[in-house]
Amino acid sequence: METFTTQDLIAELQEYQQPIPDRREGGVTMTEWAKAQNISVRLAQKQLDEFVEQGKLIKEYARTSPQGRGFVYYKA
Repeated sequence: METFTTQDLIAELQEYQQPIPDRREGGVTMTEWAKAQNISVRLAQKQLDEFVEQGKLIKEYARTSPQGRGFVYYKA
């Protein structure tokens, strides 16, 4: 009988759903922008998304901390 380990199952499942990539250097989160601008996170998201629409930034979903996931904005 073939031995099937936990790591084998994880590897097989990752073929269907890739892990969320880690945040790259040089980006800003909505929370960081809100703090820097002294505004709400909701307004920070609106401003950053406007920069994306204008082509100034790109938006990527990434792991932002060990348990955190969210959008990170990078210079386009």
